[in-house]
Amino acid sequence: MFKKYRATKQNVILLESAMKALGYPIEKVSAAKDYKEFKYNNWNMMFHNIVNSKMQELEAANNYQ
Repeated sequence: MFKKYRATKQNVILLESAMKALGYPIEKVSAAKDYKEFKYNNWNMMFHNIVNSKMQELEAANNYQ
């Protein structure tokens, strides 16, 4: 099921983790300016079903550790 995420820093980091897990070649998000730039350049990836599913999977794993 598709989940719409708000563009918070935590969710952008979740998006980054999902993209890395799926093999996308991306740079690490760290500094505030890098975070904003990453969000601007990559937030549309959240709407791809495979990326969105991976975000939900990672989110669930983190919530139950």
